[in-house]
Amino acid sequence: MTVTVDAAHSPAPAEEPAEPPTRDPQRRLLRWVVLGVVGALSIAGGAWWITAQSALSQVSVAYDLQPVVCDGAEVGQRADGPESEFYNPVVVWTPGMECRLRIHVLNNSWSEITIDSVTLAMMGEDNLQGLEPRAVNPNGFTSTSEQYGDITFTMTGPLHIGPGDDQLLEAVIDYRGGAQYRHCDALGLHTPDVSVSAIGVTETKTPPAWSTIWFQQGSLKDCASS
Repeated sequence: MTVTVDAAHSPAPAEEPAEPPTRDPQRRLLRWVVLGVVGALSIAGGAWWITAQSALSQVSVAYDLQPVVCDGAEVGQRADGPESEFYNPVVVWTPGMECRLRIHVLNNSWSEITIDSVTLAMMGEDNLQGLEPRAVNPNGFTSTSEQYGDITFTMTGPLHIGPGDDQLLEAVIDYRGGAQYRHCDALGLHTPDVSVSAIGVTETKTPPAWSTIWFQQGSLKDCASS
C-alpha cells in the first residue's frame, strides 16, 4: 500500500540556535585599560598622601629661650600653677608697648616644606586683650580677622624651609590700652598656630601643650602672690 504525504503539511526543519553576539575585542581592551588607569591613579594618590603625611609628621613648632621680646613693657616669668615647677613668660600689659612673639618652625623631614599662614588665637578684631597684631615677619603682612576671635596672617610669597632647616617667625603686636581684665588677672595664650604644606598637603602645627604666653594686668612685683 502506498502512502502519500502532503508536502504542504511536512514539518519544517528545526532552525539552528543563534550564536551569541561576539563582544567587540576593542571595547573589552578599552575597559581593562580604563580600569588599569583608575587603579594606578588610586595607588599613586594614596602613595602621594602617605608621602606628604610622612614629611609633615616631622615638622614642629617651638619657642626658643626668648619666646617674647617687648619694648616698653615688663617681661618676666609666671608659674603654671601654685605648686608648678614650670614657668612661662609673662608680659605686663603696658600702653604703648610693642612685643614680638617668636616661634621656630623646625623641618626635620627629608622634604622641603612651605609655611602658608600663621594664626594668633584670641587676637582678632576688638579682642578683649586690647592687643593689635600688625604683621608676622618675615613676610606675613596680609591678615584676616574674626571679631573677638583669631587673626590669620597669610604669607605674601612662598616661605620655604629645606630639609633639616628651621625658620624663625616673629609676630609683631602693639598694645595701646583697653585690656578688659582686673588688677593682677592674667591670660595665657597657647599661640601661634602655623599652617604648613608639603607636596600639596596642608597641616596645622601648634606649640607644645605646656608652652604658654601670659599677659598680666599689673606689675610682676604687685602680683607676685596672685
